[in-house]
Amino acid sequence: IAILLGRQDADLQHVVYQVEFQKSLKKQIEGILETLHSNEFETISEYLTKCYNEGFIGTMYSLQKQGIPMYILSNSIFTGKITERLLEDFCILKYFKKVYVSADYGVRKPGGKFFDIAIEEIKENHPGMDKREMLYIGNDYLTDVQGAKAAGLDVVWYNRKQFSDEKGICTFNIARFHEILEVLKFFFWN
Repeated sequence: IAILLGRQDADLQHVVYQVEFQKSLKKQIEGILETLHSNEFETISEYLTKCYNEGFIGTMYSLQKQGIPMYILSNSIFTGKITERLLEDFCILKYFKKVYVSADYGVRKPGGKFFDIAIEEIKENHPGMDKREMLYIGNDYLTDVQGAKAAGLDVVWYNRKQFSDEKGICTFNIARFHEILEVLKFFFWN
């Protein structure tokens, strides 16, 4: 990271992207090592299996296999191209139909205009779909939960620390990412 910050021969936006990517990667690796050192798992294979079954990648794979179209709405100072490159580096861009980035539209969550732009485009790409059939999943109470609810969407709050839903507005509240699969069964079949 220090070497990247000292570079003068690269575009600043690319350097910032690389620094943020390396910080994120470092944080993930530290978390993995901490989990492995906790003696919760007897083998690395056991850890990886649990990560897949209960984690992000396994859940995203399952959602994709069910044919559920997924999109990202992100408040970011980076352009959509750079954000997509970051998602590609983490091998997760393939799960999403489109990435909406605030820097490209000049609006931010929780503002309704950002949600409206995405909702209208999604409806254009899926004729007959109503926003009552859309489910917004987010981890930030202000920008995601309150913003999506104000835009008329049902909301899943990915709330790992189980904070209180102060305003009682989220449709679903989950602590583990894989719980989204159960939420979708309830949402679409009830």
